[in-house]
Amino acid sequence: MPKSPTFCPAPFNSVTVTATGRWALCGGSLADYSFAGGYKNITDSKSIEDWFGSDYMCSVRQAMLNGQPLKECASCYKNESAGITSYRQNQLADFPKVDTNNIKIEYVDIKFGNKCNLSCKMCFPHSSSELMKEWWQLGWSVKDPMEGTRGDYYNNYMLENYNWPADQTNLDKLFEVIKTVKVVKFTGGEPMINPAMFKFLQHCVDSGYAESIVLFVTTNCTKIHPRFLDIAKKFKQLNLRLSIDGTDSVYNYIRYPGNWSETFKNLQTYASWYKNKHINGNIIINFVLSVFNLSNAEHFFRTVRPWIDIFTVADLHKPSFMSWNHAPPSVQKEALKSAVRLSYDSDPVLQHCGRLLTACYTKPLLPATTDSHQKLKNFVQSQDGLRGIRIKSYIPELQSICRPNLQTEKKI
Repeated sequence: MPKSPTFCPAPFNSVTVTATGRWALCGGSLADYSFAGGYKNITDSKSIEDWFGSDYMCSVRQAMLNGQPLKECASCYKNESAGITSYRQNQLADFPKVDTNNIKIEYVDIKFGNKCNLSCKMCFPHSSSELMKEWWQLGWSVKDPMEGTRGDYYNNYMLENYNWPADQTNLDKLFEVIKTVKVVKFTGGEPMINPAMFKFLQHCVDSGYAESIVLFVTTNCTKIHPRFLDIAKKFKQLNLRLSIDGTDSVYNYIRYPGNWSETFKNLQTYASWYKNKHINGNIIINFVLSVFNLSNAEHFFRTVRPWIDIFTVADLHKPSFMSWNHAPPSVQKEALKSAVRLSYDSDPVLQHCGRLLTACYTKPLLPATTDSHQKLKNFVQSQDGLRGIRIKSYIPELQSICRPNLQTEKKI
């Protein structure tokens, strides 16, 4: 495999379909194109090979082999320069032996629209149909608070077609890949409430290819489809990633209008599948550290640890005004203490979680400023006002972020 500093396996072995039906280089690429013909949509393509074998994709591959930076990959370059693990680095680790002379689709990453049942605090309409409704109600289709703060943000994304999976011809184009694909990844929206994912899975089973395919499914854990286990266990593996960021009222606030008790029961159900060998693969908790769950992190890990062995922890750096360094100094101080406690726990898994948290506190973040505090305050007040809730009822230690005349806070 080439040693070019810009090389990534994704354009050589994978196809990504975004929530709006756009073809993309990967799940982290920007909607900015280095070469002509970059803007293509599944609805405009005759087949999946129409995209994979296009002149545009050939130009991208050659540029990577030549070590040429690409506009589409700017997010990865930026993360790597800041010491943040990039999508490119993850792809290099997952696919260390890509044959650039024999390209074929081995991996597909699909978002079947933005259909979702939650309105998570750090998310935005591109990934949630419920947030789409709120954005329109709040007038944020014009003054979008996420503008420029997210890698997957681009102008007019709210006006695109998120219902493309309803057209069977679009699904048929994706069905073509199952003869060569080894890995299939579904994110959302929320895959468990999306009929298109189950149509795809059933097609893999009916065609006899399921047993050679590894599934990766990211879910918010609020719903367990009654058919999911029966279908998923026919695949080679299911690696299930649960996106959960807190317990009790903290969870209910971040993952509005989710209910922690119901989600926790689902987590235990999923965990029992793996413990009782009903399915092969791994179950993973994906925890994103933000201003909203800083004080709840230790309690979260200790609560779910009896059921889960694998955790990932990342700090929320987009949008930066929700990063953990916007919490009051007293909350930051206690959060660091709790991370240290976990680091010295007798349980190796909790030790690991503590070290991951501590690493988040030592990574560089954009500084919390009066302006960024104001953005956080405006966002919380506007969104919570529409929902008829108040942050102090859920996370009382953060009620000060909605007070006037916020001062710049210092990091730990």
